[in-house]
Amino acid sequence: MSNAGNQCLVFIMRYPLPKTLLKLIDRAESERHPIIRSTCVNCISLAVEKWPKKELAPFLEDLQSCIKTQLSGAALTVRERARQLFNNFKSRFPGLASTTFNSLSPQVRRQISREEKKAGKTKRMHGGFRKFLKTRRSSRNVRKASGPAPTVVKAASLDISAKQSQMLKEEDM
Repeated sequence: MSNAGNQCLVFIMRYPLPKTLLKLIDRAESERHPIIRSTCVNCISLAVEKWPKKELAPFLEDLQSCIKTQLSGAALTVRERARQLFNNFKSRFPGLASTTFNSLSPQVRRQISREEKKAGKTKRMHGGFRKFLKTRRSSRNVRKASGPAPTVVKAASLDISAKQSQMLKEEDM
């Protein structure tokens, strides 16, 4: 499929066209070429993500069967897109996603679980450049504070005036 055709199909799939979704599901399950299957699964994933739930309701069984077949397919790109489709499906229909997940083979379930764990670690590790700077600054402050404890001298023990004592209190704040 050409890049222009791909972009056009993605644009069309942003808007609910129920007949189109059924054709894409059938094409994804029956097509032999992995690139075409991958594109179909990608567009189905976009529809699951963007369309209202009432438009998707008639196709839930077909979506579940499509997810099952594509997750256990031979082509790597199709399986990756099918995992993305499953994640979108899970965010929109959590109950159905759990039944679909339980009906998958143990090998596919392990792969999905591994990917979820990796995604969780990645989200915690990578928070962007600003978060990196904040953590770096805070670790510098911790290193400075972990040195020898500064000696604290109370103003009362010194022979200073009340005005100087007030100035010291303001500096501490």
